[in-house]
Amino acid sequence: MSAAEPPPGPIDAAVVVVCRAPARVAEAVRAAVGLTLRGGSVALIVDDAALPPGSPARRGADTLRLLGHAVVGPGALAATLARARAVEVWT
Repeated sequence: MSAAEPPPGPIDAAVVVVCRAPARVAEAVRAAVGLTLRGGSVALIVDDAALPPGSPARRGADTLRLLGHAVVGPGALAATLARARAVEVWT
């Protein structure tokens, strides 16, 4: 479900998820959703394997997409970070 293509245009905040523990991934995704409350653009960079179907992390990523924010895979890391004004890294 994660794309390898970077999102278009500038990004206010990029959230990079490199952890694998389900609870930690879900927390990172919740943080990304919370960042959208400021009204800026958010990009979530996460490996699709960390978003199992039905998990809280998957639902959060789907919510970001529904709100018009980018959810991309690690292949888009460099291009996404080049457009981000701020970066959060979750380990």
